[in-house]
Amino acid sequence: MKKLSMAIFMLSFALSTTAQNGWTPVPKEIAEKQAIMLQVAQIKEKFAGMGSSSAEIAEIFEFLKNVGTSASYKILQELVASGELPKWCLGAA
Repeated sequence: MKKLSMAIFMLSFALSTTAQNGWTPVPKEIAEKQAIMLQVAQIKEKFAGMGSSSAEIAEIFEFLKNVGTSASYKILQELVASGELPKWCLGAA
């Protein structure tokens, strides 16, 4: 959770800095989704080479559940719809 908060903070800081330099800032919702997806990608990378394991599924599910935002729930729905996570994850969320 600390890593997610730090990632969101750093992303927000970078966006505010670039906005001052004439760049268009990314909406907060998109920045939050990108930060969450970065963490999910890191979890997947940790389990790379092992195939889809129950430990990987459980860790991704617990991470998204612990974040507990509407963005994390939408990501959970997307991962279930794509088949990356089993359907039981939605019922347990």
